[in-house]
Amino acid sequence: MLVRQARPGKLFNPWVGLGSRKTVQTFMESEAHQAMLLEHSRGKRGDALREALNRAFATPYLNEALISLGKIVSAVQRWSVIKWSAFTALLMYLFLPTLVAYLRQGMMDFEHGRIYLTVPVGLQSVEQLQYSLMGIASVHGVAMACIAPVGMIVGYLWRKSWLKRRFGRPLAAWSLQQQRLRSRWIIGSLLTLVFATGLLLAAPVWITQDEMLFGVVPVHEALQQLAQLRR
Repeated sequence: MLVRQARPGKLFNPWVGLGSRKTVQTFMESEAHQAMLLEHSRGKRGDALREALNRAFATPYLNEALISLGKIVSAVQRWSVIKWSAFTALLMYLFLPTLVAYLRQGMMDFEHGRIYLTVPVGLQSVEQLQYSLMGIASVHGVAMACIAPVGMIVGYLWRKSWLKRRFGRPLAAWSLQQQRLRSRWIIGSLLTLVFATGLLLAAPVWITQDEMLFGVVPVHEALQQLAQLRR
């Protein structure tokens, strides 16, 4: 069952952690399997690992089990980084216009009667795209650069906690020792910035002069509350 959960088709599932949870939990209930991870963390490999376990398992079985566990944990790690990057980018997309409104730095578009709370963008040409990217970096860059790594660190702490609760402490400790479980905050932060920039390019946030978000949702009370906080 463990090997089946480590097949490529299973690992491409973004919810691989939930899908393999019962199988891994059942596998890790065995004290012998827990001892296997402990001895492997101490550097035992192959026949040496088998001897350390009093020959309770065949060497091919041990190798197969370790490889399968490694693949599952790596897949959980990979998908978790991607999902936390997307989640952080969404929070960033919601926070940036709030920050601009709080600082009263909205950008007026007199032609369309709009007040942009994120940088207005143009995608009709390469020059406009470059100008839009430069504008996003100039106006929102500092806030984005601060939020992205914080989201990745929170995601890493959540990932460690989730692995301990769902898969057990022995597997969590082994994953850390084997560097299967890592923060990946640099890669995750870059991915977050890509996602967030894509959102800002696809749907810049604006309100009308009568304080209707995207011309549809009234946000007068929210803006009033931000004004009170500023005081």
